[in-house]
Amino acid sequence: MTPSTRIARLLFSQYVDYDRLTTGDFRMVTRVVGYIPYDQLRVLFSRVLSPAGDAGWSNTTAQAEAVLDTFYVSLLDSAVATGKASAVREVTTLIRNRVVLGSNYYFRMYKRICDGIELVLDGHTGEGEHLLEQVLTAAGVFIPARVLDNDAQGLRKLFTELANVH
Repeated sequence: MTPSTRIARLLFSQYVDYDRLTTGDFRMVTRVVGYIPYDQLRVLFSRVLSPAGDAGWSNTTAQAEAVLDTFYVSLLDSAVATGKASAVREVTTLIRNRVVLGSNYYFRMYKRICDGIELVLDGHTGEGEHLLEQVLTAAGVFIPARVLDNDAQGLRKLFTELANVH
């Protein structure tokens, strides 16, 4: 285990039993999500994420939504890393059900990409990858190229990793 992974897991362990997180707490947790195994993340998000208010704090501002966007996208990466279709489907459902501001094109893109992920999980890899490319092309109208290019690389890699999910 790398030092950064060890420290991230130690930090996460301080938050895992909380029922509510302050904005500062949630921002800190969001920074370490990528280092935490999905099963451990489930313990936290099953308690703190709710339709009434993600993490127990307001998500009606663009700043709060950006933090939540990062959290959900990191959950998706963590779920894919498990190799379990059930974990990936659980997160795609969370992403689809999340209510976001109308101006949050970034996360709306991820909601649509979940349809492509589901197609791949259902054995329609070509259709899922085609949908991903369509969404990325359409998102280029609303999302700055420097942001989208980074995500596009990561999403293409994620779709490749879906081949190992069963």
